[in-house]
Amino acid sequence: MRIDPNKFYVVYNPTKDAEMVDVFSRRINSLEVIHLQFKGGLEPEDVYGFYNSKEAAQKDADILWEKHKKLNKTSTYGIYGSNGTFQFKKEFTSPKDLQGYLDEMYAKGKHYAAYKLTEDTNKINKAQLKRFEEKIDTDDSLNVKDLDQLEKLFNILKNKPASEGMILANFFDTFLREFIPNDIWKAMGGTLNNS
Repeated sequence: MRIDPNKFYVVYNPTKDAEMVDVFSRRINSLEVIHLQFKGGLEPEDVYGFYNSKEAAQKDADILWEKHKKLNKTSTYGIYGSNGTFQFKKEFTSPKDLQGYLDEMYAKGKHYAAYKLTEDTNKINKAQLKRFEEKIDTDDSLNVKDLDQLEKLFNILKNKPASEGMILANFFDTFLREFIPNDIWKAMGGTLNNS
């Protein structure tokens, strides 16, 4: 098949941190553009293929991208400071990558811990929220700090997916963790001990 040297499409092999647009930009290329890319460091093994039609290039790019996503599946972790406060979310492709990041930050004087977050987007239902709110409001054993933490958790669960609650609850003490109803704890991604 003959390819027009001034009008063709290129699909690139995805790198570890690639986005779909890096694999296939949907732009028309020419030999002049490709020549400049090779001068800039593009290697032959970086190119998956050249195509006459955008449709054929898109089809192969989609297949390549799906394979890439399966091989480079990421997990989201909550990153916490040394005092247990949530700092930010970050994605890693493996526990080894996560540990490398934590080690690198430790060398820079930043003492982080990480907790894997679930990808569940389900929210706590209204009945569960109402029972939890009533439990918080009627328990006289809660001190001001505990009450504040539980109210923050309640507001997260009211407005965000249940899994987001684990960002805060992950560093609760045992008393506060056990205060959370079992059905809510499980919905956030927690596990229950058989005791």
